[in-house]
Amino acid sequence: MKIFVADTYEGISKKAANDMIGLMRSFKNPLLCVASGDTPEGLYKEIVDKVNKNELDISAWSFVGLDEWIGSKMLKASFVNMVELMYLYWDLE
Repeated sequence: MKIFVADTYEGISKKAANDMIGLMRSFKNPLLCVASGDTPEGLYKEIVDKVNKNELDISAWSFVGLDEWIGSKMLKASFVNMVELMYLYWDLE
């Protein structure tokens, strides 16, 4: 196990995003199970910034919310939260 310590939330977000991007690039059609809440928000923002700057192509990536399971009463709520997060950071057309 490697432990990374950063001085700022932004620093750890950049490190986590870069590590995740590296891992996702090792798969042809990666599936990312995204967690909700405030903690991963900086990581998502880093990824979206790279996409918006054309530094990262995620067209082959698939996403599912951590709490989007069949039969879950939270399915609709978690989907709405994911869409809101995407609109918050992404320039969706």
